[in-house]
Amino acid sequence: MLQISELKKICRKSKEKYHNWWAYSFSRHFSIYFTWFFCHTPITPNQLTFVQIIFAWLGALSLIIWSWHGIIAWIILMQLSFIFDLVDGEVARYKKMSSLFGVVLDSFGHVLINPAVYWSLSLFVYFQTYDIWIIYLTIALSVFLISPSKHALMRGILFLTTKKDNPIYNYENLSKQFPQEYQPPKQRNSLKNRLERFLKVISEFPNDMNIFCILLILTLIFSETFFITTGLIFFSSLIILKEFYFLYQIKKKNLIEKEYLKIYQK
Repeated sequence: MLQISELKKICRKSKEKYHNWWAYSFSRHFSIYFTWFFCHTPITPNQLTFVQIIFAWLGALSLIIWSWHGIIAWIILMQLSFIFDLVDGEVARYKKMSSLFGVVLDSFGHVLINPAVYWSLSLFVYFQTYDIWIIYLTIALSVFLISPSKHALMRGILFLTTKKDNPIYNYENLSKQFPQEYQPPKQRNSLKNRLERFLKVISEFPNDMNIFCILLILTLIFSETFFITTGLIFFSSLIILKEFYFLYQIKKKNLIEKEYLKIYQK
């Protein structure tokens, strides 16, 4: 029978390849046991990605429907959702079922999970306080959760790939205009860059979800929605400002041309 120790060698990535510290420090220690089970079943990695989405939305519904009694269920189900975000990849590596569609489906799952986190929390606050502004805030946030600035960047790159015959947009002319743009930028450890990286990291799943788990525990202890309300205001403001800042960076640093030249060069 397949041993857990053997499975770890096959399925686990190196520390550098884990996309965040929570996955490496906590979730992977639980995911490997789920992976061991599903490696002995005909269930596919893509099906496990849907399980991840289902767990997240069950957590969201538990908080909306059960209110205070749903807080613990929200925390457990959201953590399970992220654990299964690792399980699908580990099973794919063991069964050699990695695919481009699997990568796309994984991103699709994240797009569906983020609204579940914020909508469930905002509705929880609304049903306790009946402050309608929290709903308006979440509606505005929903637009930015899909990262419109990144979609704009990809559309710009796609536009350049369809205009190769246009002398203005072909590789030769662009590489003359931006001769250094396709080279990786040097990492600087200035206070500004550290702050930018920190704000970027904490506003991404699962780090924002983990912070909300802590805020929900404080909410349960003190029976006060202040903690969740403050968290929603902070993260909503951060995510919206981050999108506008990235749009500014696209213009200022010519990111469309830079990324296009990097892809073309490869």
